[in-house]
Amino acid sequence: MSKSTKKGADKAPVLTDKSETTETKAQVNVSEAETTDAKVDAVNVDDVRADTVNTDKNITNTKAKKPNRLELDAIGFTMIITDGKAPKLSPKTNGVIFYEIAMNDDEHKLYLRMTGNDGGGLHTKSWLSLDALFEILDKQADIVFKSNVLKPAIHGKSANNASFLAAVLRCDDIGVLGRSRDNQFLHVLSEKYQANFSDLIFTICILE
Repeated sequence: MSKSTKKGADKAPVLTDKSETTETKAQVNVSEAETTDAKVDAVNVDDVRADTVNTDKNITNTKAKKPNRLELDAIGFTMIITDGKAPKLSPKTNGVIFYEIAMNDDEHKLYLRMTGNDGGGLHTKSWLSLDALFEILDKQADIVFKSNVLKPAIHGKSANNASFLAAVLRCDDIGVLGRSRDNQFLHVLSEKYQANFSDLIFTICILE
C-alpha cells in the first residue's frame, strides 16, 4: 500500500510539469503571433510612408508644371511660327536667335517675339507689332541703315534688342531685310520685301 501511494504521489508532479509546458508553449505561440502582427504593422507603416513620399513627389511634379512666362504671354494669340531660327549677324558666331510669330486674336494683327538664343545675350521677349515694324521699314527704301532704326518698335532696353531683331527680319523665312554690300551689320530692304510682306499679310486672311 505504501508503494502504491508513493507512485501516485510521484505521478502528480509529472502532470503538473506537462501542464506548465503546455502553458509555456501557448505563451510562446502568443508571443510569436504578437511579433508577427508587429512585423505586419511595421510593413504597413512603411507602405504608408512610401505612399506619402510618392504623393509628395506627385504634388511637387504638379507644381513644377506651372506655366512659364512665354506660355502665359501666348494666351490670346494664334501661333503661326513656333520654332523660328535666325542666324546672328556676326560672322564670328554660329549662334541663332529663336523667334515666334502669332496673330493677336482680338486685333487680328501679327506680332513677333524673340524667345531665346543659344549664344548668350539678354533681349526682350515681349510681343512686337509687325505693323509698327513695317511702318518703320517702309521709310527705309533705297537707304542703308543700322539696326537702331528698329528701336521705336521694340519694348525693352537691352543693347541686343535691335541687332537680334534685325537678324530675325533678315532670316530666310521672313526675308524682309538684306545685308548691305559693304557691311555685315548694316541693312537694306530685301529685293523681295514687298512680296514677303504680302505673304505675312496673307497669313492673316487664311486664319480669319
